[in-house]
Parts: sequence; C-alpha cells; structure tokens
Amino acid sequence: MVDKKKFHSVFHDVIESKEFKDTYEKEQKEFALSELIISLMENDDISIRKLAKKINVAPATIQRLRSGDRTDAKLSNFLSIVEACGGSVFVKVGEEQIHLHMDT
Repeated sequence: MVDKKKFHSVFHDVIESKEFKDTYEKEQKEFALSELIISLMENDDISIRKLAKKINVAPATIQRLRSGDRTDAKLSNFLSIVEACGGSVFVKVGEEQIHLHMDT
C-alpha cells in the first residue's frame, strides 16, 4: 500500500513547476477572452458573419478570436464586438470608473 502522505509523482512535479504555472496562467487568460466573446454572441444571438459585417471586420477575425487561435485582439475590435452585442467595457481606477467605447 502506498503512503499517500509520502507519494510524489512526475505529475506533481510538472504542475508545481514555474513553467507550467506561467503557461497555465497565460492560456487561461486567452481562454477567458474566447469564452467571453462566445458568450456575448450567444446572448445576442448573432452569427459570426452578422457580427463581422456589423463591426466591419472579416469573419475570419471573429472566428480566430472565438477559437482562441488569435489572442492579441486589438482593443478597437474587442470594444466593437462587446458594443455590437449590447455590452459595455469599464475600467475601474480607484473609485473612478472609466467607460471605454468606440467613437461612432
């Protein structure tokens, strides 16, 4: 029988490593962006093509952001997507909230 208190595996070494933690944190942020865009689109019931046309970008741009293939979204594209789906973006600095939006 293995003593669970003393049991140590390669798996534990990997998940405890700095490299793994850094990679996980980076990919988690990328996944969050993708999930946010998918959720906004589902809530607004808008297709990739309709959203792309609405904000004047190629459908491939939206698809890459949704799939996580593109993780360096331009702020203007991100704000356009959020606003096209009926959302708003705010940044809180101390007690002040700053509304980020596209000038139309």
